[in-house]
Amino acid sequence: MGEFIRQEYNDYLGDKYSPREVFDRSSITDRCIESTSSLLAGAYPPKTQDWIWDIGGDAKLAHSWQPIPIQTFMPHEDDLVCNEDKNCPLVDAERAKIFERPELKKFTESQKEVYKKASEASGWYIKSIRDAAILWDTLQIEFARNYIWNKTWTQEEEKKMIDDLYLSREIQFRYDWDSPVIRRLRGGGLASQLIHNNQKVVDNKNDRKLYVYSTHDSTVAALINALNLSNRDFPPFGATLLFELHQNNKTNEYFVRAFYQNETTINEGIPHLLSWGDCQSLTDCPFNKYIESTKHLLYTDFDKECNA
Repeated sequence: MGEFIRQEYNDYLGDKYSPREVFDRSSITDRCIESTSSLLAGAYPPKTQDWIWDIGGDAKLAHSWQPIPIQTFMPHEDDLVCNEDKNCPLVDAERAKIFERPELKKFTESQKEVYKKASEASGWYIKSIRDAAILWDTLQIEFARNYIWNKTWTQEEEKKMIDDLYLSREIQFRYDWDSPVIRRLRGGGLASQLIHNNQKVVDNKNDRKLYVYSTHDSTVAALINALNLSNRDFPPFGATLLFELHQNNKTNEYFVRAFYQNETTINEGIPHLLSWGDCQSLTDCPFNKYIESTKHLLYTDFDKECNA
């Protein structure tokens, strides 16, 4: 993805890395820091002598990589930008109501046999859609890396169990965000950062060219749903949302575009151009409409709202 960003935006970004032009923030989780480090390495190789840190030496690394600082936030559970799971009783109550709906109770009942088999195999009592979704997540990660529970079942049997549990994962993902309260409190933190960053550019108060936020699949999902973007598939590893702020050369008016790269490698296809559901399903959302359609996501006191 970093190399794609360099290729796609080379003229805009320029050759040199500058801390005045690039801001990057990561969840404090190791894998997120590793991801953003890799992205920045691909996007900003040291192309000029100014940024080669082993001048006169023979370190090959100096000609392909330069250190770039990454900001993060501690403690992890209080990060409202790159982590969407801070304790929030109001969100928990909303989700509890959602999963009490008749159609979801009916689905849970239809999966009793699957849950029973999964419980017997895993040693964990699977009693709900969320339990099944969590087990699916673990199994599919291990299966993709050839960690097979060969003392429990055959590879074919495990693959079938993963496929059966995926139905629960799909249902959970579809309904997890089915509340404006949840979308606001879980997606509003990162959304507000994007809004703030763009507003500063429009107001000529910002020289930044690139903002990078390295986060989790659940935070990407929260943002997609909060902004009502057109692609609602569950984010795979490496999923990337790209937001572009443009200015019309003729009218000088600003507009925002969103792209979604939901493949594990950029070679699988270019990012998908998304439409904004709250902006008349346009792909180029006028900036004033973008601000108007997202202002409901902004909150001033997360803890107060969550405990109201």
